[in-house]
Amino acid sequence: MNVFFSAEVVNDDTCYRALDEMVFHFERGRHVWDVANFEDLDQSGWFQEAGRSNPRPLFEKFLRDSLLPKERLAHSIHITVQTTTTSDHQLSPEDARRSLARQVIVAVENPHTDGCFLRAMLAAYARQDLLADENETWKLERMGGYGEVAKVIAEVRAMSPGPVRMMVLADSDRDYPGHESATITKVTRSCTEAGIPFHILEKRSIENYIPHRIWFNKGPRKNRHWIRLFWNLNQEQRDHFPIKRGLSLHMKKGSTAFKEDAKEVETLYRVVPKTHREVLRNGAGEVAHQFTEEVITEDDINLLCPNHPNEIKELIQKLESLI
Repeated sequence: MNVFFSAEVVNDDTCYRALDEMVFHFERGRHVWDVANFEDLDQSGWFQEAGRSNPRPLFEKFLRDSLLPKERLAHSIHITVQTTTTSDHQLSPEDARRSLARQVIVAVENPHTDGCFLRAMLAAYARQDLLADENETWKLERMGGYGEVAKVIAEVRAMSPGPVRMMVLADSDRDYPGHESATITKVTRSCTEAGIPFHILEKRSIENYIPHRIWFNKGPRKNRHWIRLFWNLNQEQRDHFPIKRGLSLHMKKGSTAFKEDAKEVETLYRVVPKTHREVLRNGAGEVAHQFTEEVITEDDINLLCPNHPNEIKELIQKLESLI
């Protein structure tokens, strides 16, 4: 976050200890110091007090940095530290100190597999800064269900006042193009009502983002035929394919015929030969570990996402804007 100290707190000796603790976060790069009122700071009792660690060198660094163009979205949430708390963005020194100590929460269904995906995407776009900051400035947290967004926000607010720095990352569970799945409806409604950012994947799930070369380089040998048939599908079919369970999710038991309520899915895969559908009736199982097998590149993402080329960049920007 971007933190501004009002003139009243930098001249109140009861606030100095909390201010010193916040400076610690500035030194570690977790938050930035807004020094727009540099004259108030320079002449403050906080700076002048003898026998204590002087924040002036750090102040001068941020003063120099303030003259440079801002290249990224991090630290775009602003708070003002004042005598008393009057809102989530206007906090007392003690409330501000506690707020700065909190990590950004990325709420997901499965921290292990979703974590593999998110780290791979950050690496693809060379965001080593955000990768290094995991569990320092941000962390993954399991949601009991996407309808629990309001509950998690209440828990965050109970810790201390301040901006709720949280986002939800979710599979879309889309069965076909334009499908508004129950997951999409639930995440959109709960996050919109709570006023927090969210990202619903354009493809069906994280597994649909595993690149072609990794499937063929690292995929199980026993699944080679299945992998070839999967990559023979067209872009829309691959984007909506239920990789874990296969087409059996939409088919009648023991048959390659589609269920009565899966007409749109049947239309999507109608051109796929029956012999291929028989193989693709089965899924690949748990394959999210493939995100850790080889480094995924930006070129891989561009090949995977021709219909939504900026999706992963937008996901990363949502996370970065909360730091």
